[in-house]
Amino acid sequence: MNNPTNRRIWNALHMDGSSKLIEKISCASDMVEKSCFALGDDETHQSLLSELNESQRKAICACLSSLHCSKSTVDLISGPPGSGKTKTLGTLLFALLKMNRRTLVSAPTNIAIKEVASHVLSIARQSFHDGDALIRNIGDILLFGNHEQLKVDAEIEEIYLDYRVKKLS
Repeated sequence: MNNPTNRRIWNALHMDGSSKLIEKISCASDMVEKSCFALGDDETHQSLLSELNESQRKAICACLSSLHCSKSTVDLISGPPGSGKTKTLGTLLFALLKMNRRTLVSAPTNIAIKEVASHVLSIARQSFHDGDALIRNIGDILLFGNHEQLKVDAEIEEIYLDYRVKKLS
């Protein structure tokens, strides 16, 4: 267990005046049982959901349901290695992209954020090939960070900020 990290999280949540943040976060747990409507009923979305286990589907539904509680929400998806966090987060981000929701994602490592970005991009491309008109332009997905540390390759360069700036100039 990484105690310094957990200690920082604990201290941040228990700072003076942070009760509003905690209220926003805790709202999601009251709404987990609502149906997961945001992904829609078309074949692409049903196939995405069918690839997830029950825990992953509940996490996505909880995050999407928390949007009804507040315009801005904070959700944490955590779990041990190999538990499907990247797949869950990628599917959730795709749903938020379709809903035109502005979303900021951070991860503890460059590899993790690159994997999430790659997964979302893969789903968006699949959606495009399936004829989904809402995700024809992946211009709303943006990845930024240190090029060498992210190890940006041809697969994800079109969403990388420096690549877009270079292409525009």
